[in-house]
Amino acid sequence: MHKVYIDVDNVIRDLESAVFGKPAEKWYNKVGDIHFVEYVTANKEKVLTDTPECEYCEALQKWLKVVDPIGLAFLSCQPDEWQPYTEKWLKKRFPGMIYIFTKKPEDKLLVVDSQDGILIDDYPLYKDYSRIAIVDRLYNQNIKSACRIKGPMDFVLLLAKYRWME
Repeated sequence: MHKVYIDVDNVIRDLESAVFGKPAEKWYNKVGDIHFVEYVTANKEKVLTDTPECEYCEALQKWLKVVDPIGLAFLSCQPDEWQPYTEKWLKKRFPGMIYIFTKKPEDKLLVVDSQDGILIDDYPLYKDYSRIAIVDRLYNQNIKSACRIKGPMDFVLLLAKYRWME
């Protein structure tokens, strides 16, 4: 069975804008002198629950009004302390959807591979993109992927492709 996994941050939830006030132009590891993860962790309630939606959030919500969520799950690399806030954010927008958290980005690929799935993600540091549909962002332009999502229509077409492959 094919399964589509969707990363949360910067695909559905605009974490970059919540932290920096705008979408990121490059992959940031720091906010000023503080590591990005430490910054978000220190401000987790505000940052993680008040984060705006990305352009793909509305497209997914509309898709789910017409098509059941079979074969779809959220898959996100999150520190333990972020997870309750991310769950709250997701439950408000996607009640009943499955979400899976991993400790490292590479662990997401193990989940995807085990289900013969595909991951929709923006992360620019994977070694292998053979099972990743990369969401087009300024910071991942150099990534070679068989599938690049450049807007909500590409996103929905990919969901449709995998939905009817089952």
